Amino acid sequence: MGIDWQTQCAPTWQRSWDRGREELSKPNLFTHEPEVKRTFRVTPLREHDFIIDQQHQLRLDGDVIIVLEGVRSIGESVSASSIIVKKIRESGCGIALGVVRDVYPFTHHAEIAVL
Repeated sequence: MGIDWQTQCAPTWQRSWDRGREELSKPNLFTHEPEVKRTFRVTPLREHDFIIDQQHQLRLDGDVIIVLEGVRSIGESVSASSIIVKKIRESGCGIALGVVRDVYPFTHHAEIAVL
C-alpha cells in the first residue's frame, strides 16, 4: 500500500463506505412490528394436491373452514383458531379469499393465509 494506492483507490473506497452508511441510516431499516400472516392447516379432501401461491375461496360452515376450488370443496379445517374464523366471518357473509403458503409433502396438508 503505497502512495499511488491512496491517491487512486482511496476516493472510490470512501464513496462506497458512504453509500453503505447512508443505507444503514434509513429510519425504517428495522421495523418495530413485523408483519405476521396467520395461517391455518387444511386437510385435503379426495386426495387433492395444493399448489403454493394458489388462491382459493374460503367459506365458513359453523366453525369449520371449507376451501373451495370453483364450486367444489377441496379441503377443510376443523381446528382453525378463533381469530381466523372471526376474520373470515367479518369479511362478508362468511366468505373470504385465501392463498396457499406451504404444502407438507407427506401428508399433503396445506397452510393457508387469509387475504
